[in-house]
Amino acid sequence: MESKSKILYIVVLSVFMASYITISGAEKSPYTLSVSAIEADSVVLKLCNDTPEPAYLFDSYLNEFDIAHVSYIHRYNKEEDVVKVSFLPFQQYVEVPKKIRHGTIFFDEIRYFKRNQIYYNFTKVAPGDSLTIRLSKKTLTSDRYYHDVNLREYTILDENYKFKKKLELKPLKETPDFDEITIELAVYRDIDFFLENELSDSLNYKYIRFYYYPSELDAVASAYDIVTCRINLNDL
Repeated sequence: MESKSKILYIVVLSVFMASYITISGAEKSPYTLSVSAIEADSVVLKLCNDTPEPAYLFDSYLNEFDIAHVSYIHRYNKEEDVVKVSFLPFQQYVEVPKKIRHGTIFFDEIRYFKRNQIYYNFTKVAPGDSLTIRLSKKTLTSDRYYHDVNLREYTILDENYKFKKKLELKPLKETPDFDEITIELAVYRDIDFFLENELSDSLNYKYIRFYYYPSELDAVASAYDIVTCRINLNDL
């Protein structure tokens, strides 16, 4: 009887684990990111869309003047012991101005925490297609790292339509000890709301502007898949 009980226990456990793996797998992003090449001064990434629907890479930071000078993207998640180079949107600061204004443009990292400096920008990845992303090796490391946060918690408005607390990243006192980094990208499944139903034939959707700040934007802007890959610094 005891052996039968053990067998029954193992069967039940196996079924549970199989269902758990299936459920967990269903929650994973349908997009994949991998290193396709390492060149003299850059790392080439490949973002694949293996779905029957188009995907949209948020690349406002990737297209910036010189991302290597921006330390905000370098963060450390203590709970997971992961060093990140993250290109997820700082939603409070990605601009949706009322009109085009010719203000002062900051050409250093302060630009990322200033309104009217960075605009929503996307690149389309067709169904079954892939996109090549090239990062300078200088971008992958920094002399200043910040504590990681869940950026989805730092939108513009809260549930009562009041402005949320300003995002303030706290720098680490010491540089973390690591030999592997995780690249984070934000991929959207639907950007119709951003485009106000005016889809372009171009792959690039540049400088998307709103004439008002709709409360619905917070939820839409937070609805991205986090797509990651790891890079061992010893391979560079």
